[in-house]
Amino acid sequence: FGLLLFEVLCATKESTHWLDEDQVSLAQWIKSGIRNNLSGNIDPCLAGKIAPECCRIFAETAIKCLLDKGSERPSMNDIVASLEAALKLQEASDNDEGV
Repeated sequence: FGLLLFEVLCATKESTHWLDEDQVSLAQWIKSGIRNNLSGNIDPCLAGKIAPECCRIFAETAIKCLLDKGSERPSMNDIVASLEAALKLQEASDNDEGV
């Protein structure tokens, strides 16, 4: 599910980054690379429009979904709660900007 969330955030398909020169999986690429440069990987249609805190919560939720141990991953209820919180932050930001 974390891969799906990143596909939405970055407007990319899993196959786009599936393997790089070092044969790293998409999940590993996300875990190592996207944390360091999240803003450079966001869908250009979202860049500048998504509230930073909303983006942070969305990305952190997606990263948690990629944890190696299933027992460490969030439940769907926790995911929904996180995404709802991110949505509320985005809506508040949009209202503040008059969007």
